Amino acid sequence: MFNKKYNVLGLIFLNFKISPICSCAIIVQNIVEGSLPTILMFTISNFIDNVINGKNERTIYNSLFCLISVMVIQFLISSLFSIVHRKLNVDLSRYCDYEGVKRVASLEYSYIESKKEYENCLRVLSSASNYIYNAYQMLLSISLLIFRITGLLIVFFR
Repeated sequence: MFNKKYNVLGLIFLNFKISPICSCAIIVQNIVEGSLPTILMFTISNFIDNVINGKNERTIYNSLFCLISVMVIQFLISSLFSIVHRKLNVDLSRYCDYEGVKRVASLEYSYIESKKEYENCLRVLSSASNYIYNAYQMLLSISLLIFRITGLLIVFFR
C-alpha cells in the first residue's frame, strides 16, 4: 500500500478492496437516506390531505402510522449504519496499521541512511486510514446530495 501513490479515486476504491461488504452497505445507506426525505414529504402531504378532506378516522390513522413508520425507519437506518461505519473504520485502521508496521519494520531492520524517510513513514502511518475513509465519505456525501435534490425535483414536478 505504501509503495504506490494513490489519487482520490484510488483511495475511494481502496475501501472496496479492504472491506467490500461495509463499503457496499454504506452505499445502500446513502441511497436509502437520499430517498427517505422524498418519501417523508409524500407521507406528510398524504396525512395533511386526509385530515383536511375529512376522511374517516381509519384513513387518518393509517396515514399517521405511515408517517411515524418513515420517521422511525429514518432513525433506525442512521443508528444501525453507524455500526457499519465503525466497522469500516476498524478494517481500514487494521489494514493500514499492518501495512505501516511492515514498512516501518523493514526500515528499522535495514540500514537507514535517511532519518527523514523513517519520520515521514511514521507520520503517514498515523493518518492513512482517515484519509481513505474521508475520501470515500466525500464521494458519498456528494451522491447523497444528488439523491436529495432529485427527490425534491420529483416532488415539485409530480
